[in-house]
Amino acid sequence: MQRWVVNIIQAESRDAVTKPKSDITKIAQQLGYEKISIRMQDTRIMSDGILDALLNGVLSEIENGDVILYQFPTLLGVRFEETFMDKLKTIGAKVIVLMHDSEWLRGFFPNENIFLNNADVVIGHGAKMNYALREYGVQTKIICKELFDYLHTDTLPINSEIEKKVTIAGNLDKSIFIENWPMNMPELHAFGRKTKEIFGVNVIYHGSFSSQDLLKNISGDSFGIAWDDNLPGGGDYQGYTRFNSPHKVSLYLSLGMPVIVWEEAAIAHFIDSHHLGFTISDPYEIKEKLDKMSDNQLQLFKSNARNMANILRNGGFTRDAVIKAESIIFGVDGQ
Repeated sequence: MQRWVVNIIQAESRDAVTKPKSDITKIAQQLGYEKISIRMQDTRIMSDGILDALLNGVLSEIENGDVILYQFPTLLGVRFEETFMDKLKTIGAKVIVLMHDSEWLRGFFPNENIFLNNADVVIGHGAKMNYALREYGVQTKIICKELFDYLHTDTLPINSEIEKKVTIAGNLDKSIFIENWPMNMPELHAFGRKTKEIFGVNVIYHGSFSSQDLLKNISGDSFGIAWDDNLPGGGDYQGYTRFNSPHKVSLYLSLGMPVIVWEEAAIAHFIDSHHLGFTISDPYEIKEKLDKMSDNQLQLFKSNARNMANILRNGGFTRDAVIKAESIIFGVDGQ
């Protein structure tokens, strides 16, 4: 029996696409998994015969009883996902689906429940996503993985300072509020891609960076905010945060930064219960909440974020989830 992790080969992006998948692959390799590498390509234009030949080549070494850690979605298309899963089950492999996103909850994969029911174990996000999947008809055992890990290639020190200012990183097009951020609000440092570089008067825009350069450029002495707005004309980004665990939350925490999240976000309970920051109903509440915050409260948030940074930098959440999934597959936990 061998263990394999699905690894999609693509150019490094400056959003939360390539970094989390690359980190999962590295953590799986540390656990003894070998890579199944697939180049990112447009499978929609492939005939059934060409797609079949591609997958037969990719899966040529897989045998009955092997364990596959499948990073979903691959972004190679619904037909690819379904065909890949069918071939794995025909071979007799055991499949752990580790979910980066629920495509059904994002509105892209209406038969995702059927796909997930073909897996042996699903590693979801937190309780809210997993409950939604259950309601949708997913019967496979689901494991909670509350946070994405965030590996650091360089051993960066974890900043011990904390100030009453805010950092936002990622796809800034999804955070419209920064366009009107007024002078009476805390200083807001912005990192990431923005189609139209329109910012409020108290926003300091630093540009867009690769994942490793981003880590070096964020100072780590502020609060990190994870807030997505719904976009005019489509794009229910805020609604999706009711279910998912945003990768940018892990970015901030890996730098020892306390976080600010929407009070209705799926991650809000985890942040509150572990005292890793605070929740808001609107970004413009931040000033009042920070103004009222005592030094002791600030230091508690900072201390807890620093402790969490060590777990995320070492792949703790992924490692625990994969080991638990394996124990389910092999019946160790009695299920």
